[in-house]
Amino acid sequence: MDSVSVKPTKIFGEIKFAEVLGDTSNIKKVYWGTAPTGQIHVGYLVPLLLICQLLDADLEVTILLADLHAMLDNMKSTPALIEARCRYYEQTLIALLQLLKADTTKLSFVRGSSFQLTAPYTFDVYRLQSLTTEASARHAGAEVVKQTKDAKLSCLTYPLLQILDEVYLKVDAELGGIDQRKIFAFAHDKLPLLGYKPITHLMNAMLPQLSGKDGKMSASDNGSNKITFTDTTDQLETKIRKALCADKDVSNNPVFAYYQHIVAPLNERLQLIPDLPDYQTTKDDFAKGVINAQQLKGTVRLVMEGLLVLTRQTFNKSEFHKLVAEAYPTEQQ
Repeated sequence: MDSVSVKPTKIFGEIKFAEVLGDTSNIKKVYWGTAPTGQIHVGYLVPLLLICQLLDADLEVTILLADLHAMLDNMKSTPALIEARCRYYEQTLIALLQLLKADTTKLSFVRGSSFQLTAPYTFDVYRLQSLTTEASARHAGAEVVKQTKDAKLSCLTYPLLQILDEVYLKVDAELGGIDQRKIFAFAHDKLPLLGYKPITHLMNAMLPQLSGKDGKMSASDNGSNKITFTDTTDQLETKIRKALCADKDVSNNPVFAYYQHIVAPLNERLQLIPDLPDYQTTKDDFAKGVINAQQLKGTVRLVMEGLLVLTRQTFNKSEFHKLVAEAYPTEQQ
């Protein structure tokens, strides 16, 4: 499904989101949250390219490093590792935005624990718990938090914290993946009961795994189903060659999803291939069979290789190797 174009002329210009909940006419401050768990991969480019456009539109953007959320999500990380991963995430995201030529003067980073452990926030958590059933909390976090049959209470608390974050960050809108739609709907349902007005929710598409199996790409997946920013030319070529890509399929096609959500907007921004046809032309030609799967894969590979030439220069430096080693020590063995 193609993205939704939002055109409140003086604010956004034309920015394409997967879906929008709420009013977009008076947005000045936006936040995007990410839990520092697995290593950052190219799937992060989908929201980052939108963040570039928000910054281009002179909006203030806050990146929330959800350190407390990372610990609550089925206890994936220890506090010491989360601290190291926050440093890794902040420096990596800044580096990527700079490579994307974003104006970061109106960009700031905030750690969730800096306000989530305060007395007013904690009191609101208890108020929200009194209004939330186990079933509704489980439903809200179903597509974001990995839940088990006998779920930890922390997994059920995760969506409650997220909807309170938007209140305490004092923003007008939140950017998040389409997989967070249930949490956003939960916010629109519950926050008015606490006396708070829900903000606008801007949703980006989720990049699928290259195999087309097992749903969205995950930062915790260390296999061959995703492209990393330090992949070699051979690794990139192998991953794309093996990726699922059915001719004429523009709906359930991982390679076309890469083209739609990363390659086309990335090339428009950086002009890695100056003569590349526009997105709509390529989509129409692929759907009609004018362009076949191998040709589409070739385009994706060329643009991604152009990007990886830049990212390898940044992420292969010794200071980044040190960051990764501290944040993911077991993966360095």
